[in-house]
Amino acid sequence: MANLIYFFEFLNSHEELKTVFDNDIEALFGFRGSHVKRHRAGDGMMVNTSFS
Repeated sequence: MANLIYFFEFLNSHEELKTVFDNDIEALFGFRGSHVKRHRAGDGMMVNTSFS
């Protein structure tokens, strides 16, 4: 868990790396896959709209 906290703090302070890790972050939180409907919120964050 501490590694994830460090990762997101580091990513927050190095915005240029966000695009590099976008796919990994989506996979980590389950925002990838054919069963998930996605849309981009105004801030660029992926939002999961397929609540079961």
